[in-house]
Amino acid sequence: MIRVRPVPPVPEFLLGEKALAEQGDAIKAFRKDKNAKFVFKAYKDKSVRRALNERFKFKCAYCEAFFGATQPVAVEHYRPKSAVVGADGKLKKPGYYWLAGTWENLLPSCTDCNSAREQEVAGEDPRTMGKANKFPLKNEKTRAKKPKQEKNEQRLLLHPYLDHPERHLVFEADGSVKPARSARGESDKGVHSIEVYALRRPGLATDRKRVATFVLASVKRIDRERIRLGRGDPLAVEALREEIAILKDLLAETSPYSAMAKQLAGDLVDEIG
Repeated sequence: MIRVRPVPPVPEFLLGEKALAEQGDAIKAFRKDKNAKFVFKAYKDKSVRRALNERFKFKCAYCEAFFGATQPVAVEHYRPKSAVVGADGKLKKPGYYWLAGTWENLLPSCTDCNSAREQEVAGEDPRTMGKANKFPLKNEKTRAKKPKQEKNEQRLLLHPYLDHPERHLVFEADGSVKPARSARGESDKGVHSIEVYALRRPGLATDRKRVATFVLASVKRIDRERIRLGRGDPLAVEALREEIAILKDLLAETSPYSAMAKQLAGDLVDEIG
């Protein structure tokens, strides 16, 4: 996950009469019956999907994998709209129904990050991972039950608009990811985001390792060309320029796993701009 700032402009449809009317109707319905069977439509508008794809470059907001080549974007609700899993692991209604069409609550997601699926992480028993209706908090008692109460929550999941993910997630050259550590211990948001978004799932780790190999090879080649340049080799100038261009492409937010790429490239990120 990378930090996305500024927050992209709200699609006009979500500010329009239909979307606002739907929000009002949902609030009325769930205040009357927490088990109300309400059909949310506003977030499915084509303009919402288009805007998310444009800003996130057809990448999952959580794992940074490309989904555009194989599947349509899933418009994911950061705070679940109809029901939410409580601290006891049980599904409870209602969810954050008033945020179903709120722009900052909508993110593009791949199937494995967004859905509850069984995953097999090496050395561990298979278990269900993926976000689905999960939204863990530090204190379940602060769980919002109506509009504006969510401001009192201490959320435990990273959000690309609200957090600096690089402060909470540490990527390794083998494609693995772990929570960042500080004097206070492991990052709570890192721990929960890795688990809930299934960021350690095997296929994802394998693909990250593939990209990590390219990044580290590029870094090594840049170091080599710098040595040649220091020795006065005239051919090193163009070779170095080409290698820097390759690394810049791997670091770009349009590329998969750019957060990992930047961590592995280290000081070169700032040096090459």
